[in-house]
Amino acid sequence: MFEVGFWELVLVGVVALVVVGPERLPELARSAGRWLGAARRMASTFKSDLEREMRAGELKKMLEKQGEFRGAYDVLEQTKKQLQEEFQGTVDKLNAPVDIPTISLEGTDTAAAAPAAPATPVPATPAPAPSGTGETPPDSAAHGPDGPARA
Repeated sequence: MFEVGFWELVLVGVVALVVVGPERLPELARSAGRWLGAARRMASTFKSDLEREMRAGELKKMLEKQGEFRGAYDVLEQTKKQLQEEFQGTVDKLNAPVDIPTISLEGTDTAAAAPAAPATPVPATPAPAPSGTGETPPDSAAHGPDGPARA
């Protein structure tokens, strides 16, 4: 705002000395010091109250954010618990004993229980040529080593 230099203070001191006099000047200086100290304490208190309110506002904002995060965390925990319960249910189902019906063969004819022979006969595979002769059996030349040739 305004600046008070050394020469301004000297001028105020000289005027105070002339106006008040040398006898009452020390008492006036003490009184002015008390008023100045009270003003500084009041400014300091105001400043600390203002800073405390600012910190309280910031703390309130942080707690609100934490509440939002807490809400999101609770949703995640609930989802996690549901997934664990579903997983445990699936594991329990997989570990449950399975009832397999047993077939009793007592009193049945074994010929009837035997599987039926295939209706079409399975063709026999040709025997490989003896090694070292270089001859190929007549049937394998038409079909090749991997079976019948495909067009």
